[in-house]
Amino acid sequence: STQSTTIKVWLHSAFQPYIATISSLFPTVTIDKVNQGLNDTISLQTPHRGGRVSALASPFVGTPLATTPALYDADESAEFCDLCCVMYPRPLTITTECGHVSCLTCLSLSVQKRCANPYATPSNLLCPHEYCQSFLSRNEVRQLVSPEAFVSLEWNELRNLLQGGAVQCPGCGYLFERIVSDDLQNDPLRDKLTCVACHDTFCAMCYTFPYHDGRPCRHGGDDGSAAPRCRYCSNPAQSSDPPVCDAPTCRSRGQQACVVPKSCGHHCYGSCGEQSCVTCLEEGCSAKHPQQSADDYCVICFTDSLADAPCLQLECGHVFHKACIEKKIEQRWPCSRINFKFLQCPLCEKEMVHHLLAKTMAPVNKLREALEKRYEDRLKIEGMDECEALTDPQSRYFKKPLVYAADQFNYYQCSKCKRPYFGGLRRCQDVERDEPDKSDLICGGCCAGSAQCDRHGHTYLEWKCKYCCNTAVWFCWGTTHFCELCHSPPRKTVREECEGEERCPLAAKHPPNGTEFAL
Repeated sequence: STQSTTIKVWLHSAFQPYIATISSLFPTVTIDKVNQGLNDTISLQTPHRGGRVSALASPFVGTPLATTPALYDADESAEFCDLCCVMYPRPLTITTECGHVSCLTCLSLSVQKRCANPYATPSNLLCPHEYCQSFLSRNEVRQLVSPEAFVSLEWNELRNLLQGGAVQCPGCGYLFERIVSDDLQNDPLRDKLTCVACHDTFCAMCYTFPYHDGRPCRHGGDDGSAAPRCRYCSNPAQSSDPPVCDAPTCRSRGQQACVVPKSCGHHCYGSCGEQSCVTCLEEGCSAKHPQQSADDYCVICFTDSLADAPCLQLECGHVFHKACIEKKIEQRWPCSRINFKFLQCPLCEKEMVHHLLAKTMAPVNKLREALEKRYEDRLKIEGMDECEALTDPQSRYFKKPLVYAADQFNYYQCSKCKRPYFGGLRRCQDVERDEPDKSDLICGGCCAGSAQCDRHGHTYLEWKCKYCCNTAVWFCWGTTHFCELCHSPPRKTVREECEGEERCPLAAKHPPNGTEFAL
């Protein structure tokens, strides 16, 4: 590794031919001094850097290095090769990490022989000594084989890794593990993978990039010209209208798919029963959708392309998987507070409207109607039905009482009776407060139990403050009643002990403070 190197060598007449070999391999090396003796030195001048033991070892492979082994029996600078049982000068031996000593000839021959195995890798080459179960280190293997052979071993290692469940993205080259669960063993789309780095899809069988939606897989050399292919997974189709295979996933999607042929000649990506077909999504079609195509992801699931499942085209014109829209509606609002933003189109924020969604929308519409009635009542109770925001023509809430109420009040869905109930003013919502557990959201009727008014039920019940012995005038977070004092910032969330029924301001029996209680 330096410009000038002095190497101590042990010379013998048997080794004299190798001096010429070294000179022929390294023309830039000049040998200044060579003396035949047991402990003489030579100085090698070289202008280049680097070099490995394998380069020096290769001339000795297959050549007898010692003709008089007994010459070195008494020399402490020589090493005994455990494989050929011959003494060698220490520079011509290697001591592996497992502790065994071998001459370069024996170790190189052994490693090169094992490299011929197609499953050999830099990590699984055993030490050649008998009964040793240790593996040679990668650095030792690198020294004993040529650079081309080491690259071949690394490719074997990569191939073994891929066969063991890892896949490499043909787009960006990222390598990641592939795990197929039991419920996907018979799914025809199990070979459609999405790279975790670049998020592009490709086929795990033929490595087509992007995935060949609606086209045959090249794996096995089948060009797909002999038989129709499943429109969802490209396997041989078992039915023709629409062409789908016998996999449960594809059969289910085929039963929901539109089979009406389009005038442009392409098949429809819509759903069965729709009044008008989805605009063509095929690239190059003169009647193609202006914004979306068959290879685009459904922006609700971000898992499959629009061609992978029956779709709906909403009144706003955007296309999504029918199953994804229905699932989005059924899951409803993601937070504790009731809101209907989940009904908005993910692309334009207009309300999602389609006649095939009527059954899914029915319970949501029923809840919205009940909530709108409560909005009107709450505006009157709070004295806000004729506020400036509703009467000022310049206000964005002008003659929009329901929109104004939705922005001012918090309503929650009771976890027991599933009815909406008033949970306080929006301005009382503490942004630093964690989202309550939905099981803790209980309306006043379910919380009060048998306490109710014969005329008004649970609507106008008086409640005590949760944290002290005063009458509550505020209800916040959908879970907590406050008196004026405890509600004032900073809100009190530490209960005070009641002084007893005789001295209690409420003059009534009640559970310990910290518990919701209707008076």
